[in-house]
Amino acid sequence: MRMIIKFFVWMTAYSPSFIRISVGKLLGFTAFVLFSDLRKVVIKNLEITGFCLEGKGCHKLVRNVFVELGIAVTQLGPIWSWNIEKTLSLISEVQGIDQLNDAIKKNKGVILFTGHFGSWEFLNQYLAVYWSISIIYRRIDNDVLETLIKNFRTRTGSILLEKKAALRPLIRALREGKMVGVLTDQNVDKHEGIFSPFFGRMASTSPLVASLARVRYSPIFGVFATRTKDHKKIIIKFKELKYDAENFNEQFIIDRQNQILEEEINKNPEQYWWFHKRFKAVKDDDLYPYDFGN
Repeated sequence: MRMIIKFFVWMTAYSPSFIRISVGKLLGFTAFVLFSDLRKVVIKNLEITGFCLEGKGCHKLVRNVFVELGIAVTQLGPIWSWNIEKTLSLISEVQGIDQLNDAIKKNKGVILFTGHFGSWEFLNQYLAVYWSISIIYRRIDNDVLETLIKNFRTRTGSILLEKKAALRPLIRALREGKMVGVLTDQNVDKHEGIFSPFFGRMASTSPLVASLARVRYSPIFGVFATRTKDHKKIIIKFKELKYDAENFNEQFIIDRQNQILEEEINKNPEQYWWFHKRFKAVKDDDLYPYDFGN
């Protein structure tokens, strides 16, 4: 498996862009055809969030979600394998960088959050080139794959922290005025998360961003890496989550981070990771939405 992944990364890195994109589209379409259980999850998520009308279907959008997944996979070659200067040449535009630099000057550290959207794997590479950043992640169960992929992800100097032991290092980084990064869009067990609206439905959401903000009242930014329509370039966007430090409100921060993520997804819904059962944890009398009768 290790050699297969290394070969795939090498092949997609050094193929012409039109071949790489075509292979990605083919992989995505093949997955769309073969994996019916995943299709059901995607369709249900799109119905819940209002991108599809229940019972009327949205074949094109569902297919494009899978196609974008394939393109994201083949884009890992350039992201993980090109030299750093060439990797950074994938960026066509960086939005919100002035606001981020102003926040860094406050020396309170900066909390970045994002979701499984667009080319999120690119963010590891980009951010660590310019800033010291610690990022929380979930370890891969296979030790060989874990070592291989972690080496790819950290090649520009980002520090990856396993979820179970991440809190103290993240707090330490903020106290030292550094950056920390968190993926916040996955379902959280309802006994650990806080329910917050996400596309009109209550979703159990990690309170980690708000908990970290309370340490030093650090600035918070959403950061996103969106693929351009031709799939050749990436647009980086920083969007500040403004909050009142004197009247600190954890629920407000959690609600606002979901809103910021929603705003980005609405612009390019096909680039979001709809394969995850985001609404698995249900509140009160809500029905479990992923019962497909099998």
